[in-house]
Amino acid sequence: IFDLFIFCRLVAHDFMDFDRNDSKNPMGPDGCFDPFHPANAGLPDDLWCEGCLLTNLYVSKYYERQISRADFWIACANAVIRQTSVNNGLDLRDTFEWGRVDANSCSGQGNRLPSPRGCSQTED
Repeated sequence: IFDLFIFCRLVAHDFMDFDRNDSKNPMGPDGCFDPFHPANAGLPDDLWCEGCLLTNLYVSKYYERQISRADFWIACANAVIRQTSVNNGLDLRDTFEWGRVDANSCSGQGNRLPSPRGCSQTED
C-alpha cells in the first residue's frame, strides 16, 4: 500500500533544500531529491521511480498537460494534508500557486537539509 505520509516526507525534503542566498542554484520545490544522500535515508526506492505508482499517475495524467513534477508533488502533499486533517480543516487549495520548475539534477540537495537536531536549523 502506498504510504501517503512518506510521500509528504519526500515533498518536504524537496522544498527544505531551498537557499534564498544562492542565486545560481536556490533549489527548493523543484521536483528533485537525491535518493542516495544519507539525509534522505528511509525514503523507499519505489516512492518515485520509473514504473512506480505515483510516477505512472503523473506521467499518464499530468506530464502531457505540462504540469511540472514539482507542482504535482506539492499538490499531492496538499491533498494528503487536507484528507488527513480533522474535518478536512487544512485545505490549502486556495493558497496553491502553479509554476514551479523541475530540476533534472540536484547534486548536493541532501547537504542543504536541516539536521534533525531542532527547529533552529531552519531559521535564517
